[in-house]
Amino acid sequence: MRLALHQNWGAWRNTIEEQLVAAKNQVDALRNEPQTAGYGLLNLRTAYRQGHWQASLELANLLNQFYEQPLGGLYLGQRPMTYGTALPGSGRSVNMSLQYQF
Repeated sequence: MRLALHQNWGAWRNTIEEQLVAAKNQVDALRNEPQTAGYGLLNLRTAYRQGHWQASLELANLLNQFYEQPLGGLYLGQRPMTYGTALPGSGRSVNMSLQYQF
């Protein structure tokens, strides 16, 4: 589930978003599906539009929550992860973009 609060303030567009994911515990052992715990992520976004230009900034997973994506696949690589465990999701990240529309 995603819950978001949007604000439009002049040329600014702001969003605060909470992403909530339930635990995955009904799995198929034959397909080697891993069980994953539920988690919640907090994301912040802002954008400024001036004419044809827009500058955007996003802070994803603001609280740096550790989580495993239910459909993210299995880890098959080397240490420190154990073979066959669910892949962890992305940690805290900052994303910036500059757009020009014509």
